[in-house]
Amino acid sequence: MEAVQILGWINSPQVVEPLIEATFDSSILVREAAAAAIGQTGAFQGLTRLQQLQLSQSNFYVQESAFLAEQALVAQVAGELGLGVSEVHALVTAPSDGWAYALTSQGLLAKREGAWERVDTLPSTAADVVATGPDGRLVYLGTEIGLLKSIDGGQNWDRVRALPAGSRVTALAIDPKDSRRVYVALAAKALPDLSAL
Repeated sequence: MEAVQILGWINSPQVVEPLIEATFDSSILVREAAAAAIGQTGAFQGLTRLQQLQLSQSNFYVQESAFLAEQALVAQVAGELGLGVSEVHALVTAPSDGWAYALTSQGLLAKREGAWERVDTLPSTAADVVATGPDGRLVYLGTEIGLLKSIDGGQNWDRVRALPAGSRVTALAIDPKDSRRVYVALAAKALPDLSAL
């Protein structure tokens, strides 16, 4: 466990892979320390694993450590963008190429070559959630008008028509093993009348 903590202090991209591997360790203490250390490195490559740990771990301390580490990365992005932490609504990374997307109060931003750039090709609609595939070019955006998809890193967007019209997307996840499978949570505009049941 001490080795994991030391790796977190090194603050180098080379330590991220060993830290991610340590989050699969059989020891709860090692998984907890590895998650915290990923947050200390400030490396976006570990973000997807931190988000997975928050959902898949049954141990509260591992979940909390992963949550706090993710919040450290969000704070880092907020600082880079000159925003408050509450203005960064979502942060995702593409595992294979390190592209990152930040959904903020000022719109969607992409980090590809070390600098954040605004994605100006969005339709004029409020966005709530964002998800990206393994290479960063596949991007889904949950909006108040439904689900939008880009296959070119946000240059062009198409509305996904498989969802009910007017659906508000509240959560998104792309299957890490099959990027053709997307999990979407929707909010209903009105609850159905169940009085007849």
